[in-house]
Amino acid sequence: MTRQRAVGAIRRRGRWLVPSAVAGSVVLTGTVAAAAPSSPAPAAVSGFTGELNAVSAVSASDAWAVGATGRFGMVPLIVHWDGRNWSRVKGPGIPVSGKLFGVSMVSATDGWAVGVNPFKGNHILLHWDGTSWAPVPGPAGGKGALLGVSADSAADAWTAGPRSLVRGGPAPAWRWDGTGWTQVPITFSGQFADQNAVSAASASDAWIVGQVHRNGMDKALTLHWDGTGWAQVPTPDLGLGPFLFGVSDASPGNAWAVGLTEGAPKLRTLILHWDGSAWRRVFSPSPGLQGDSGARFGNELTAVDTISKTNAWAVGDYTVKGTGQQAALTVHWNGTSWARVPNPGETSGGDSFLNGVSMVSATEGWAVGQGSTGALILHWNGSTWSRS
Repeated sequence: MTRQRAVGAIRRRGRWLVPSAVAGSVVLTGTVAAAAPSSPAPAAVSGFTGELNAVSAVSASDAWAVGATGRFGMVPLIVHWDGRNWSRVKGPGIPVSGKLFGVSMVSATDGWAVGVNPFKGNHILLHWDGTSWAPVPGPAGGKGALLGVSADSAADAWTAGPRSLVRGGPAPAWRWDGTGWTQVPITFSGQFADQNAVSAASASDAWIVGQVHRNGMDKALTLHWDGTGWAQVPTPDLGLGPFLFGVSDASPGNAWAVGLTEGAPKLRTLILHWDGSAWRRVFSPSPGLQGDSGARFGNELTAVDTISKTNAWAVGDYTVKGTGQQAALTVHWNGTSWARVPNPGETSGGDSFLNGVSMVSATEGWAVGQGSTGALILHWNGSTWSRS
């Protein structure tokens, strides 16, 4: 079970805020949302506007999801599940502007959330101590977006961010040792690389995934931490334009990475499995339109979480044939194959996207994203997905 290791990923084709790869600025795309609630007290979030980009569940009565709300989607959004209701959590430690992309909870009294303040180009790095969220200083002068975070203990956590702003090199990984955040260098083969997600199983086993740009082409990027340093690990030949958006590291011999590939046939979901010695591609459902004709986004998986070797979930979205609308996608691994599982986000009307997933057990889990009327939260009870 990897409940605290499900992290958000940056979407290539969706309606997220995309950090610039050049100057640390960001580009706003998408729709205008209503203003954020002004009350400082927690309020029920049923029907609230905005988007949720990541979720992390500690237990059946303790889960967190993060994203953005407010005008133009520029207000950080943090919501909490107490076993009965989802409610919005606010406080002086949460910035008034920004978007949150990742969350990782170690326990009820320890967790992290990360993102970016688009107006200043600064990262957002928040810590939960059981009472409130508060900003924590990070390295690199505070510049650049953070897209994912993963904590395997109170004294060990990692963040992932996009391309470095200095000399076109990779963004170094940031590590928490229980007292502060420090930079850890990363080397790779290519001109530059984007880090989209991170997942840590232990202090000596973690993965970062994304894409590396080499000779004018994009290739899938997988980086492994062995307790001493980060090293690039080869992936299979995945054709044109593969992107990895999510990763789940369950153990040294069991990890999953998900995304999409633009190679023929185009715009298909992508799932890779690590068996302890090599990455291999595993067939994944792509129920939506493929190719460029009529496809707005195609098929993509944005996040994954692992319960056991025979039980894992991945989420994303696909373009519905016939309508051209985008629909939430949930797929399940049963130890033999990945299969599509229906969810209410597919039939809610309008576009829907899933950006994060976190499973407590085989009978308890959450998936979050955005629907046509605001944030989308789905709950798994062991047999069906329902809208929360």
